[in-house]
Amino acid sequence: MSTSCVAGVVAIAPTQDIAFTVAKAFSGYNNLDLCVFANDDFISFIFYLLPIYLSMSLTPPDLIRFAYLSLKGNPVRSLLSTVGVFMGVLAVSATLEARNLGQAYLAKQLSQQDAPQIFVYSIRPSNGLERIRLRPSDVSLLRQRLLGWQAIGAQRWVGGSENVLFEGQEAPGFLIAVSPNHLETSGRQLLSGRFFTPTDIEKYRAVVVIDAWLENELFAGESAIGQQIHVANNSYQVIGVINFLNGNREEPRGDVMMSLAMATAIRGQDIVGRINIRPRTIDELESIEEQAIHILEQEHPGQRYIARNNVDEINRQRKTLRTVSLILLGIGAIALMVGGVGIANITIASTMERVSEIGLRRAIGATRQEILVQFILEAVMISSIGGMLAIATTQSVALVMAKTFDLPHSINVTTSLMALSSAVVVGVGSSFLPAMQASRIDPVQALRG
Repeated sequence: MSTSCVAGVVAIAPTQDIAFTVAKAFSGYNNLDLCVFANDDFISFIFYLLPIYLSMSLTPPDLIRFAYLSLKGNPVRSLLSTVGVFMGVLAVSATLEARNLGQAYLAKQLSQQDAPQIFVYSIRPSNGLERIRLRPSDVSLLRQRLLGWQAIGAQRWVGGSENVLFEGQEAPGFLIAVSPNHLETSGRQLLSGRFFTPTDIEKYRAVVVIDAWLENELFAGESAIGQQIHVANNSYQVIGVINFLNGNREEPRGDVMMSLAMATAIRGQDIVGRINIRPRTIDELESIEEQAIHILEQEHPGQRYIARNNVDEINRQRKTLRTVSLILLGIGAIALMVGGVGIANITIASTMERVSEIGLRRAIGATRQEILVQFILEAVMISSIGGMLAIATTQSVALVMAKTFDLPHSINVTTSLMALSSAVVVGVGSSFLPAMQASRIDPVQALRG
């Protein structure tokens, strides 16, 4: 190294002791006339760092700038590492979004049917005895002895699929009889008019409640309240309109509801087709089913009863969704770990390539902490960019799918933060040990190469 080269080093070093350390490293400890790093690129790099190193300490913006310049200086290496993180976060984020969309789909299915309920039926005994039909007294019995219920009612099929008629208009519907608390039991909503009153029941009034689909089909947007409709050769006055639930039917079909008392007057038997039980929580479904059957069989020895509910299929789909989500999360975690290994490898390679730079910075005042933070910042930048690109891609695809299948969708901040945090944690964790090794490089040995 020439004298002018050493002088140049002395000029940018904050103290002569540090300058002498650098000069010794450059000259092989003895001969100050030799300089193995004397080239324009390296000198340019030294004077580029001059304003920062004169302060003997780097500020956070300086560290971020150095990390950015390092990544920019090797775009291929940075791109490959970012792609690795992108794929891992994409797998994790896509899994979380798939779970959210699946839950939205199941919620939509639940919204198209009545509230969670248990349906209790009587069936033919296996011992050859005559089947005893369910009666209103059985409803009262369950209300007294059953635990965990929110509402208990009953219903009866008065006819099958019937054509509902009004002044030349007709639409398909089911004619059923329900208990006065049917709205509470089923979770249906009264949109206009009223439901059955004690007076309607006591006087066996020929009044019915229809759903909104029938009102629209028969009355073309006009109110159905007070109008007379014809079902199964009988005329009934509409007193109320409830919300329409099509359930899993392929073709829409409305509901025409009358009181159980009116059905008894028409059919001549004081019986019910099934007992409807609404639990306080879905978790109590199985317990209530077992209780109801036990109570009824105890009350009617020799008779048999079965219980069904309207959420079994939804629960099966939920379990399937949960299982698939766990599998996909496992795959995503593996992909994210692969991305982390890529970051670790690149950090190690970067350390080996930049030994001389690290040695010079240590020799002229950079601390181990600053070297450590810079390498970790590089990993955080790679992880953040890859993670944000993956989240943006996932949200875009999820939005398209939600619109295609008519599902409710909103950007889930929690899900996005979880995916991004996993990327940053993996990035920092993967780069920490290589960064520690870089910060411990001996400046004299590093500058000697």
